[in-house]
Amino acid sequence: MAGFYSAVDTFFNLKELDILGSRNATMQDFRDVIAHLEKIGDMADLLISKVFPFSQADQAFPYWNDNRDNLKVMVAL
Repeated sequence: MAGFYSAVDTFFNLKELDILGSRNATMQDFRDVIAHLEKIGDMADLLISKVFPFSQADQAFPYWNDNRDNLKVMVAL
């Protein structure tokens, strides 16, 4: 992909570890999260700070890097 972001960034790696840490979650953890998301309904959308279309995926990491207070930056496929 043209312009792919590959810089090493300690803060990004820390956040990535948090994301990968969900692999150690139990089925009950997932059930609890799903139940909570169902409970808050449309408010769950507020957890997503920005969505980039796939055609602009190369802009997602620079955006995240410049806006570290964002909760979740996604690339839509």
